[in-house]
Amino acid sequence: MDADCDRRTLQQGVCVCFMAVAATDTTEGSQLFFPRRQLAMTIKPRFSYRMIGIAFLILIATVWLIVIPIAQAYLQRFEERPSGIVEEQLSTGEILQIRAAKLAVFTVFTYLGACVGSFLNVVAASAPRGRSVLTRSSSCPECGKPIRRSDNLPIIGFISLGGKCRACGVPIASRYLVVECIAAGIFAYLFLIQLVSGAANVPGFWLYAHTGIIWMIFYTKWKVVGIYFFHAIMFSWLLVFALIENDDLKVPRTMSFPIILVFASLAVLLPILQPVPYDGMPPINLTGEAASWISRLITCGVGAVTGGIVALIVTKRNFGAPLAAALILLGVTLGWQATLTIAAAWLFFTLLLNRLLPKIRPTWLGPTALLLAVSLCHHPAWRFLTDLW
Repeated sequence: MDADCDRRTLQQGVCVCFMAVAATDTTEGSQLFFPRRQLAMTIKPRFSYRMIGIAFLILIATVWLIVIPIAQAYLQRFEERPSGIVEEQLSTGEILQIRAAKLAVFTVFTYLGACVGSFLNVVAASAPRGRSVLTRSSSCPECGKPIRRSDNLPIIGFISLGGKCRACGVPIASRYLVVECIAAGIFAYLFLIQLVSGAANVPGFWLYAHTGIIWMIFYTKWKVVGIYFFHAIMFSWLLVFALIENDDLKVPRTMSFPIILVFASLAVLLPILQPVPYDGMPPINLTGEAASWISRLITCGVGAVTGGIVALIVTKRNFGAPLAAALILLGVTLGWQATLTIAAAWLFFTLLLNRLLPKIRPTWLGPTALLLAVSLCHHPAWRFLTDLW
């Protein structure tokens, strides 16, 4: 009798529980055992940022160290070689050492770009608003707690944290990661088309008989390295101007004037940084270093005036616009010939996107961002296009 009573009591309790669950209003998330929010927190994503980043790095290393050497060894079987030439064959270990060293050098230059991008994020967010760039400390904008140094590493910190603040768990804006990746891409892009090629894209620059990472980096050609960093930093500032424009802010004169002055001073003091003179010959009848120095000074001035005139036309006399600062910086750095070529291509794509393809143009692709993209596309063909002038 007692056992039957206990069994009936248990069955009634189970029925009451099921009826309570069925009567729960699931649309408001008020469930009996676990609220919907707690259930969502217990479900972990299948793949994390850290796993994706590690898998991506492993994939790149595998392709560079294993897949490409195997493909090259296979294709060399079909190449015709003179019978009298005997080539020294490298062992598999030596090939892996060389390719690993090349990958390490490329990774260092690329990650240096990511570090520059991390600083550019701070500049673009602080300078137009009158905030200090050098004295401020890195902290979470939501909870205000300082960010650890390990968490502040570009790209790596974002991936290790899963895109969230360690202290409060608030998601970090994806803009930080995107800008760091773009800056890293700029440094990697110039590394491949300019540094490794021995500045073959630069007008008037002599062509080396041997190029590549080994001949340009390990047997360092400092002039090529200097041109590479000069242009990489210039494109990085164009990225800053594009970010400021995306925030609907103006570039303060206390920021734009020093940047343009520094680039102009470097171009005047170091002849290798200004390969295209304004007319191809000294401006006055002087000889020696004086003629070269005056020619470079006039070249910078003509480039700045050209960029300023184009900015005056396209920005309707709004010299505080980021596009104006970007055009003047291009004129000082690349010369008036390249500035006009880039401006013409930029105008063409602007009209194309605004008139014919307005629906497919993303919101983040503003005038300065488009100018940056056109300038990067112009850079590999710089030597060829300058010869047309």
